[in-house]
Amino acid sequence: MEMYKEKFGANRLAQMLPYMEKTFAEVGLKYSLGGLTGSTMASHRLSEWAREEYGLDKQDRLMTEMFDAYFCNEKFLGDHDVLVEAATKAGLPSDKAREILEVEGNYIHEVETGVQQARQMRVSGVPFFVFHPAAKDKGQRPITLSGAQPADMFLDAIEECGIDRPGHV
Repeated sequence: MEMYKEKFGANRLAQMLPYMEKTFAEVGLKYSLGGLTGSTMASHRLSEWAREEYGLDKQDRLMTEMFDAYFCNEKFLGDHDVLVEAATKAGLPSDKAREILEVEGNYIHEVETGVQQARQMRVSGVPFFVFHPAAKDKGQRPITLSGAQPADMFLDAIEECGIDRPGHV
């Protein structure tokens, strides 16, 4: 919890926690920041592997499992066993996930490139969402949302980018 106090400040953290607990509870999840914090480089490398080898859907499923492990179950995302378990739950081969994690250099370049892009966009936390305008609106800048947001915020961003809502005419 100390890391979050340093990052956000005690007052802001005191405001964020009830909101996050409520947001998670609305979808039947427990929210907690009681787990270990530290380097998440291994989780980022595993995420890049999932995207490159299995596509965005598998990467998204892996990220969901890692977020669940950390934010709901207080597991450390620097622990290779935790990460392999998340990969397995996401439908990825556990033996290949472990192989990726065992070699520190695997996918490091991809992670570093992503970090540079995130810095350019001023990303300061996760999750972070980027919505790109439809091709016809080439001059429009991407819309970004950081952290847990109400569904209406996502729908507004989608509409603003010129993408029709499902079932919306």
